[in-house]
Amino acid sequence: MAPPPAPSDAFQALHPGSAAAASTKKSQQPLPLDMQQKLKDLVRAMPTLSKVGVIELFAASNAGCSRGQIKTSFETLFEKSGKVFKVRGE
Repeated sequence: MAPPPAPSDAFQALHPGSAAAASTKKSQQPLPLDMQQKLKDLVRAMPTLSKVGVIELFAASNAGCSRGQIKTSFETLFEKSGKVFKVRGE
């Protein structure tokens, strides 16, 4: 039996298929609405926590969410007002 053909792109050999592209797309999607509400509740409870702190804390307590998704949702849901984060439109 002949060996499979060598890929023309070295990165394709390291990450066969579209798994890398799928993970990139998932991280760019916002969280589901119920998770967005949990994120809002977390920020309301600890408004002085940094953006990275909120992302890390939320990711630790919600293993099913990627940090990219959390970051995307955070950037769309919150704005910084002085030293605290507030929900946009409130």
